[in-house]
Amino acid sequence: IPNAFSPNGDGNNDTWGVNATNVKFIELQVFDRLGEKVFESNNINEQWDGTYRNKPLAPAVFVYQCTLVDLQNVTKHLKGSVTLIR
Repeated sequence: IPNAFSPNGDGNNDTWGVNATNVKFIELQVFDRLGEKVFESNNINEQWDGTYRNKPLAPAVFVYQCTLVDLQNVTKHLKGSVTLIR
């Protein structure tokens, strides 16, 4: 899982998400420093574009939590941070 991205429209690292294969279930949530959920997805192909309520967020560090279930029904719980750079 990348730890930074730069959604500035240049075509490089404009979105952030989990890059995984052989996953049958995912739950991904991203929170700001106040604990407000700014992104949530259950789609492995969906990427966060650094917006919240259709408005670009300021550069900051966000925390994420992710639950993955693979094709062998092994569940993994991941937590970490991602830096949004503008």
